[in-house]
Amino acid sequence: MSSETEWTSQRVRQTFIDFFQNKHEHLFVPSSPVFPYDDPTLLFTNAGMNQFKEIFLGRISPNAVEASWTRACNSQKCIRAGGKHNDLEDVGRDTYHHTFFEMLGNWSFGNYFQEEAIDMAWELLTEVYGLNPKRLYVSYFGGDEEDGLPADLVARDLWRKHLPDNRILPFGKEENFWEMGDVGPCGPCSEIHYDRLDREDASERVNADFPDVIEIWNLVFMQYNREKSGKLTDLPNKHVDTGMGFERLTSLLQDKPSNYDTDVFVPIFDAIQKETGSEGYTFLLGEEDVTKKDFAYRVVADHIRTLTFSICDGALPSKEGRGFVLRRILRRAIRTGKEYLNAEDGFFSRLVDVVVDTFGDFFPELKKHRDLAVTIIEKEEALFQNSLRKGNLQFQKIARSMNKEGNTIISGSETYLLYATYGFPLDLIQLMAEDYNFTVDEEGFEEYLQIDKERNESILASRNDVDVMTLDAACMAELKDMNVDITDEEYKYQIEEINANVLALRVGTSENGSFVEEFSDKDTQLGIILNQTSFYAEEGGQIYDTGFLTTDDFQFVVNDVQKFGGYVLHKGKIITGTVRVGDELTALINQSRRTPITNNHTSTHMVHHALRVVCGEDYTQRGSLVTENQFRFDFASVGSLSVEQLQDINDNVNESIANELPVYTKLIPKDIALKIKGLRSMFGDKYPDPVRVVSVGADLDEVLEDKENEKWANYSIEFCGGTHIVNSKQVQAFTIINELAQSAGERRIVCVTGEDAMSAYEASKLIEQSLSNLEQLANEDLPEPFSVLRKKVDASVIPYFHKIVYRERLSAVYDRITELYKTNLKQKQQEGEELIEELSESHNPDVKYIVQEFDCYGNQKVLNSITQSMSEKLGIVVVLVAHSLDKERYLIKVQSPTSLHDNVKANEIVKHIGAELNGKGGGSNSSAAGFVPDSVSIDDILNVGLTFVEERF
Repeated sequence: MSSETEWTSQRVRQTFIDFFQNKHEHLFVPSSPVFPYDDPTLLFTNAGMNQFKEIFLGRISPNAVEASWTRACNSQKCIRAGGKHNDLEDVGRDTYHHTFFEMLGNWSFGNYFQEEAIDMAWELLTEVYGLNPKRLYVSYFGGDEEDGLPADLVARDLWRKHLPDNRILPFGKEENFWEMGDVGPCGPCSEIHYDRLDREDASERVNADFPDVIEIWNLVFMQYNREKSGKLTDLPNKHVDTGMGFERLTSLLQDKPSNYDTDVFVPIFDAIQKETGSEGYTFLLGEEDVTKKDFAYRVVADHIRTLTFSICDGALPSKEGRGFVLRRILRRAIRTGKEYLNAEDGFFSRLVDVVVDTFGDFFPELKKHRDLAVTIIEKEEALFQNSLRKGNLQFQKIARSMNKEGNTIISGSETYLLYATYGFPLDLIQLMAEDYNFTVDEEGFEEYLQIDKERNESILASRNDVDVMTLDAACMAELKDMNVDITDEEYKYQIEEINANVLALRVGTSENGSFVEEFSDKDTQLGIILNQTSFYAEEGGQIYDTGFLTTDDFQFVVNDVQKFGGYVLHKGKIITGTVRVGDELTALINQSRRTPITNNHTSTHMVHHALRVVCGEDYTQRGSLVTENQFRFDFASVGSLSVEQLQDINDNVNESIANELPVYTKLIPKDIALKIKGLRSMFGDKYPDPVRVVSVGADLDEVLEDKENEKWANYSIEFCGGTHIVNSKQVQAFTIINELAQSAGERRIVCVTGEDAMSAYEASKLIEQSLSNLEQLANEDLPEPFSVLRKKVDASVIPYFHKIVYRERLSAVYDRITELYKTNLKQKQQEGEELIEELSESHNPDVKYIVQEFDCYGNQKVLNSITQSMSEKLGIVVVLVAHSLDKERYLIKVQSPTSLHDNVKANEIVKHIGAELNGKGGGSNSSAAGFVPDSVSIDDILNVGLTFVEERF
């Protein structure tokens, strides 16, 4: 084997790529992001094949550039920390698990198969990398009765060219049948294992979880698709999908005992030591790692790679889904670093630079988005410090409760609360428990972890199960067998009607449905495939068209349009008549719906450009949804936009509309289009070649004559396959009606155009006038009109930057109301005390309760004081109701003396009123409080309360 100095990690990676690209004619395809933008079945990219899934399934559009690929190779960024493949809890405890890793891979798309894949792998490992063949073992699929799959004897026999039988080992489905998830492409695989210790026979240690005999490469022979039902169906073609652990291979070539000892991790370890001042990494595991210092090194080093790559790819920590997993990883790293390495606050974000320096040459997105990664991690660290403080308080609360109850076991639910909500790892909770002589219910905790895992899987399943009528791999293979051509979409950019021929009719789900020759059932959903269409299939953030397919005696309403591998499926129901394969239909799109969709889509481009102009280059698009009523636009941002920024973006777009800018579209070779200065594309999206370019204001013929001219950055120029207007003036008007957070580092604006935008401006003018009138009123006249106007501002569709300003002005009005209430509060307290005196003088001892209104400017303290005093002096149940200061709810306060608890308790009264009148409340037997909304009348509250109390006496 070659020495460490010869095999740097960079050389290991590049040698792999050069071998397949130069010697075996594979196309180098850059790594896709660490999470799939367009695959709801996956939390993270967990294998190199993820970005090729549509090719394997036969769903890739024939017009897509990927349709021409036959061989590919790359080094794919992968994360395994959620869903089916999850290595999170193992990281740090051994030397070979990672949440982030690189997968070196080569693929064949219906080109070569098992023989070539096996021979190329053998050649690369033994002749190029120089690994000792006597240390290599391979496995093959031994068959599975449940799935009706035979043993892969073809792979076994092919390996016999290179290895003796005692090094070719059969295993079951768990080890040698690869599946990327619960659904999707899959197939038998053949794994290559390496014996680090060069024994005469290490076959018994293969797949036995020994660190000295490790799997380095998995050759998957992709030929099936796993359906939702669990059924396996044949893929349209047979493919090869291989994946080799880059970090593991590097450790072998550098003759290091583990991945963490290579130059992949050593620079990160050095940075950790410099940052924390701790002793250096000393290669210890388990009980030998007494202080858990080395465990901490491995955790922090692995997790900073995961977070840096994730954020630079656009996956950010948040409260749910993949964002929740990332937040958990980040907090595990921070807590581990602080606990075992004495790291100071903010240390984790300062490790971003070493990741960028180590990997940024091969993955340029790290350098491009370095600042974003630092900013997001800094914010998350500060957020976690706050959570730690709260978590410690929560633990102390749990401890006090346990001591009071004489309990010594922290329950699974309480452990999970500390783990999931406050980011405390299990080992930390156990250490804290020991300080109190407590133990942890680990089995109960594992049950909650399983529930969490199932929750994530159900989220993924629900995302993948939105629409039951799809065309899966088997459907498309059937269409090809039927000689059904893909749909010509040339006419989707026009609104005129066209004639088209019916090529196929689909009824039912992808698994249980069928293609039929004719159909007439009005109550069953039908899918129609045409030879050509003017309907826009949902794609690129733009919603589908609706409309009709008709003949003289047939009408079909189209309510959804989706595309699968070039086949456009028009879904809907028959209104009248019968449809048959071969019929000629007239396609009529709903023009009144298409027009605002088109206006809104072009407006997203103008918003994207305005956002960059106003806020800067880092404010990149993350997604969009364009409908006929409005559109939303998601973008990278470290914080909310200011009123001034929102106003400037709004003005910029409206200026483009007023300037009546022509909108140009043109198909351009992708490599040429990418050279246009200022061109934008959606991060993570795949585009065909040639690619459609849309420009607002810049003539694309002129642009192509001088592609790198700086002036083109002043225009909106983007890749886009959606429908667009001819001139910006068609939009008429634009405004932003909301701005909100999507997750840490990602914001969303919601916008309207045309008449909806003009209506928003008109509504804002009316509110402005009402607010000006309100501000002129005397303080004592403010409360009621203030409440009405505040509700109106919250509910109105108006420019969002206006709404922010109106709320600020309403806040100033509220301050005046508060001053009024403070001035008169003593008077209300006095009035309450006088009421008690009056009732005391006239009180009938046989009356055990009182239910009435009490005006106290909504002051809870006064309400509580008067209610308690009245109950104590009169010895009765007291129910007082007061309007809140903002007039948006009624406050309820109840006091019940102990002597009357047999009749009625305070909390019973409050809960009953709340249940009857859509309110909430609670408290003790003696004292309780609640509220009901202002939409309920005071008389109703008093009647409900009085009736309930009367029945108890």
